[in-house]
Amino acid sequence: MKVVLIRHGQSEGNLAQVIQGQKDYPLSKKGAEQAQKAGQELKETYHFDRIYSSNLQRAAKTAEIIASYFNITEITFTEKLSELNFGSFQGRKSLELTDEEKAYLNSCWENTTKHYPGGETVEELSTRVKEVFSEITNSNAENSTILVVSHRRTLFCFLKQILGTVPIVTDEWFKNCSVNELIRDKSTGKWQLIRFDNKYLKDF
Repeated sequence: MKVVLIRHGQSEGNLAQVIQGQKDYPLSKKGAEQAQKAGQELKETYHFDRIYSSNLQRAAKTAEIIASYFNITEITFTEKLSELNFGSFQGRKSLELTDEEKAYLNSCWENTTKHYPGGETVEELSTRVKEVFSEITNSNAENSTILVVSHRRTLFCFLKQILGTVPIVTDEWFKNCSVNELIRDKSTGKWQLIRFDNKYLKDF
């Protein structure tokens, strides 16, 4: 089984440099173009049997645009693939946060049981990601190739759940419409990350 993970195209929230979380921002014009380009490029390499997507419109529209290149008319939309809920920080401009607020945000990410104010914990995000991954692997044939369209922190938790670790990341990890590919060894059942942020990997 292959699972291809892709982050949504640029959204209006990305453009405005706000903390999006589960606030429902649409794709920007550039984001729609990124999704079209991704669809064209993915078609050259993959044949998708099924597409799963976050229900938030920036991911859902990205999935719909990509699906049009594969003549896939049915997409499975699920809240379990939505972005981390940042609570009261959602909708705020990143550049306007105080140092104390930035430190608080970082502490919630590092302490996985600490709630974002009015939001969820990283552990809760990881739990729903684990649930949807089980649904994907249990309801599709071993020779399937699955596309998952989601969000930066959700994809991070996705890889962490499956692999136990994630490659060293920078400020640009999981760029808009970046492609990541997992493949499961039939004999061992183990997953291997062979493509991360559009780059093919040997080791990490």
